[in-house]
Amino acid sequence: MFRFVTADDLRRMRLFCGYSTEKMAKKISVSHTTYKQYEAGIKQPEIGVFKWLLVYCRLGITPVLMQLRELIIHFKKNKDFKNDKTNTYPKPAKKPHGQVEQEDFENK
Repeated sequence: MFRFVTADDLRRMRLFCGYSTEKMAKKISVSHTTYKQYEAGIKQPEIGVFKWLLVYCRLGITPVLMQLRELIIHFKKNKDFKNDKTNTYPKPAKKPHGQVEQEDFENK
């Protein structure tokens, strides 16, 4: 089954390359803080950033593509895309600027 790249996976990739967190951050053009957040599991790298991680660590993309293939099979079994509707939830009503309802005071 498909699993996202974990913070530990990113750390292992970096260590495999022999880079420090600072050097890896420079290689993939993100701040050092952002890269540390990737390895801490606070943020997930975008697909473009992840692609550069694979390139700089000289890792193949085949395992990632195999996981995407598993996702396709999973959704074909469990989801009818013909009736798929995104964002069908109604938007919350906007309050005019500066207008506060009594409920707002009671909830605080």
